[in-house]
Amino acid sequence: MFGFTRARMDTLDGDGHRELRRHYCGTCTALSRGYGYLFAAINGWDARLTSLLVDSQMAKSGEEVAVRCPARLYFSKRIALESGLPTRYAAAVMMFLLDEKLQDNRQDDGSRMASLASRIMGNRIVRARRFLAELQFPFDRIAVLKERQRAVERYEKGLTLRAVTAPVSEATALLFSHFALVAGAPQNAGGLSRIGSAFGAVCEILDASCDFERDKKKQKFNAIAATLPQGEDNLPLRTELLDGIWTFVATKLASIRRAIRSLELYRNRTVIENIVCEGLYDTAHDTCLTLNPHGHLRGMKVAWICPCCGSSVKSRFCSFCGTSADGESWQHVVHSAESRGES
Repeated sequence: MFGFTRARMDTLDGDGHRELRRHYCGTCTALSRGYGYLFAAINGWDARLTSLLVDSQMAKSGEEVAVRCPARLYFSKRIALESGLPTRYAAAVMMFLLDEKLQDNRQDDGSRMASLASRIMGNRIVRARRFLAELQFPFDRIAVLKERQRAVERYEKGLTLRAVTAPVSEATALLFSHFALVAGAPQNAGGLSRIGSAFGAVCEILDASCDFERDKKKQKFNAIAATLPQGEDNLPLRTELLDGIWTFVATKLASIRRAIRSLELYRNRTVIENIVCEGLYDTAHDTCLTLNPHGHLRGMKVAWICPCCGSSVKSRFCSFCGTSADGESWQHVVHSAESRGES
């Protein structure tokens, strides 16, 4: 879906870990049985969150079953949620989003790999779309929002954060509100729509931050670059720019937390809040919006911040000053917007 969802595992209890495993194994089984073992590879946090949100709104949860693990090819002792509506729906949504991603890649740069992957999918995506159509999935409205996104990408500079994230935000709101309809809980549609809207906006900013330098080199649209003034080619070394982005992200995360608490759920509220609040908050800090010593925005899944030069580092040694990650030099990324702007 977005690639930015995850749980803060150290704050979950044993029941939370068990629920996550049930839904992970259940969506993996639904993908492998419905679309082939190869497509179990697209299972992840996004599929798990989708299954959790649908199942938690239903009065009766699925039974736990023993399944043959596609990775091990024997009957595992691990338990999984039975292949019911939540897991089958999550699997179909993942197939739909994969197809949309491949279509975007083909249109953007004529990717041969995307074309090959689309041929491999073949009738599988047809099956996924047919299943979603039976559940009244909003294909037409999402297609309209995709056209709006292309219109936004035709603007070069000077957009606001709200304007540049609006199409993705509205599409995610549609998707999340559909979770309520699938689960038979229309009273949650409004709350899930607010969660989806804020969630989509944050993920769009995180994605733009990760791809900032790459999009600049390929001269492709980037949501953060689109907010720069006309004539600006490089990210200006201005604390207010990063402060504005972090204020936007923090506001959206607060909105998500309030909306989750308004939902009528039968179970797993703590687990869901952990993923879409704490987990997304950690990802926002670990993934993006850091300035390297040369003043360029470098979005990356960093392991630590070098205490010497302030650069974000993936490896054991800082590539700029050579500082080791051993001992007290190892710092997990929990910096505030101000400290990031000063790096």
